[in-house]
Amino acid sequence: MKKKYITMQRLFTIGAISSAIILSGCRLETGAEKEVQNDSEEMEEKSTGAVTLEMYQQLEKGMSYEEVKEIIGTEGKQMTEEGDSNAAYIWDGESEGSFLSISFKRDKLSTRTQVGLR
Repeated sequence: MKKKYITMQRLFTIGAISSAIILSGCRLETGAEKEVQNDSEEMEEKSTGAVTLEMYQQLEKGMSYEEVKEIIGTEGKQMTEEGDSNAAYIWDGESEGSFLSISFKRDKLSTRTQVGLR
């Protein structure tokens, strides 16, 4: 039951991020709907690293993706088409169901959201 709740929570958050991107004029990559439908075990396999609350707190509006990547230490999972100046990325946290999502506008950090980071 807990795993199902975490999966639903992740799907809801990814849906909210996707909606924000659509409203900001970004194009979503083909197949994004399939990725959202994956269960949490498959998402765990695609983990790009463990982000912490301390890393999240170091992130500031206006940072470039390279600056964010330097703080976090790994590439994020890109949720938009490659090459878009408006992009969204997700990093998994250390604990199950925790993650960080970041949206960029014109290649600069515009919003950051975290769930369950420690």
